[in-house]
Amino acid sequence: MAELTRELLINKYWQEGKSLAQIAKQFSLPSASSILKVMRNFDIPRRTLLEAAALNPPPNLKRPNLQTSKELAYIIGVHLGDGCVNIRFDKFQYQWRVKGEREFVDNIARVLQLIGLNSWINRENDCFRISTASRIFVQWLTKLSLQNIETLLVSDNLKLSFIEGFYDAEGYLGIVHRQNRTFPHIWVKIGNTNLPLLEMCQRLLTDLGIYSRVYLSNRVKPPRQAYYQLTVPSYYWTQNFLSKVESCIPHKGLIMLNDKLASYPAPRIRPKKRTLREAYGGSNVRTKT
Repeated sequence: MAELTRELLINKYWQEGKSLAQIAKQFSLPSASSILKVMRNFDIPRRTLLEAAALNPPPNLKRPNLQTSKELAYIIGVHLGDGCVNIRFDKFQYQWRVKGEREFVDNIARVLQLIGLNSWINRENDCFRISTASRIFVQWLTKLSLQNIETLLVSDNLKLSFIEGFYDAEGYLGIVHRQNRTFPHIWVKIGNTNLPLLEMCQRLLTDLGIYSRVYLSNRVKPPRQAYYQLTVPSYYWTQNFLSKVESCIPHKGLIMLNDKLASYPAPRIRPKKRTLREAYGGSNVRTKT
């Protein structure tokens, strides 16, 4: 049997990825603690818990369906809006949590089940919290960049599902009565401190034919973190948004908007102005050269 040298131990442990118990069995030593003592004498560092879990995953590890789908796009939107990751390396716990209304967490539970993940719901004061545990899912979710997400959302259905999740988590529907006006001020807003995220959502809405704008909110003053808002203004664009983005939360949906507006007269929608080319017949319009 070969002598247990420092170079041999480094090769077995770090290069081949064997555990202490496997090395002890190979060299006919009583237990893994014997190898551990030798490693301490040779000043060989041990793997971290994360590195060890990657080399030896548990056999009953849940493997969710991470193929691009409407359900996965919805979960990504929810995560970027209000998702929270809780990782405890000492207990190998990888949890993903979201807080919200009962209808919201029930819908998340249904979507998680469709991609192969179980979940549980707890009551916390005046809201509910849904949690799921999966190392593969959490690690995949936390490694996604905005560029990766925008590349995944190739179709209009995927874009709508992502916006639905983001709107359910972070958005709200505003209906404010204005004095001396016969019709209220209506808008949809989604607030976040991540400006590139809101700009990506604005591009997705443009692809879906919905007008929106992003601006810096004045409700947060320095030195606090800047807060931005994506706004879908006016009754026309809000109705267009809610007719395409179907929220699972009642007070954020089109039914709530129609119920609130039932007591108001019908809004006057201004016709779209013609361009100069349309007004003057197209070919007779002079352009600068």
